[in-house]
Amino acid sequence: MPQLSLRRLSVCFCCREEGGLQPLDDTFVLDTTANEWRWPEEGSGSKPAVRNAGTMNLVGGGPESAGQLLLHGGWKPFVVTWNDSWLLPLDA
Repeated sequence: MPQLSLRRLSVCFCCREEGGLQPLDDTFVLDTTANEWRWPEEGSGSKPAVRNAGTMNLVGGGPESAGQLLLHGGWKPFVVTWNDSWLLPLDA
């Protein structure tokens, strides 16, 4: 698989059940160069808890690096609210 920094990718960390607030543990990657969706490869270590309403922003990046995605906050409706941050390196 080519380095992520050589391709145009969109990461979608989402979703909720249809018609409800229950968050799902779904992450998808859209490769806009190949025009196809795929699931990301599982890495090692921990991952964020399933959540709704978090924010995700690109941090860094440039011609030689894809940067990182910063996921912050969110909630599991009426159960818990998170004030945490997670970094996902895109050039791994």
